Amino acid sequence: MNRTIIKSFLILLINSLLIACSSNSSRTNHDTTIVDYTIKEGEPLPSKDWHCYDTDDDKICIPEAWGIVNQNKFLLMSDLNHVAPGSYFVVVKSHKANNNAIKYLKDLYSELKNDTTGKLTGWRALKTTYANKESFYSEYNISIGSVPYVVFSTVFENGNDLFDVSLKMSAAKAAAYQEEYKNVLFNFYHKGKQVFTVKDKIVGVKFIDLSML
Repeated sequence: MNRTIIKSFLILLINSLLIACSSNSSRTNHDTTIVDYTIKEGEPLPSKDWHCYDTDDDKICIPEAWGIVNQNKFLLMSDLNHVAPGSYFVVVKSHKANNNAIKYLKDLYSELKNDTTGKLTGWRALKTTYANKESFYSEYNISIGSVPYVVFSTVFENGNDLFDVSLKMSAAKAAAYQEEYKNVLFNFYHKGKQVFTVKDKIVGVKFIDLSML
């Protein structure tokens, strides 16, 4: 993975003011190219409460209230400062030519562990092996000043691409938003196919030690 992509993501993760202070970004409430969409997986919500965005070969469905930020570094980004200061949703996508999910996780953990802006106070990571793919789900507890945050991250490979679907939320509201985060994952499409479905056959699940990668 291009180190610029990793560094840019880590800056977002640690510096909670990046989105709020950006004079070149604006929050968009609607993508009028899609007017109706029925959520097929996750919690059944009316389509008016969700919105789907087509970008590259991917379609990402998120709660309508999240909106998006106009930017060109990531596949999609939502500014959630209106929910809790310093919170956001972001989808990172890059070509995996010289990288893989394990190396990405190793680099991410190392940067968080050594960062001086936010303190990594805890984490856990799970590797899920399916019949046809793998995914890595991680939770990071970060303290910025006296404010605790939780970052939910799902890293997976699909074809020649590497994805990280992440939500950073204040710890006080993390539990409620984790449920919406799960719904987003179940409504993520790559080349017209859902990446994750409730029917996927799980071969195995195990904890992984990021510090030992």
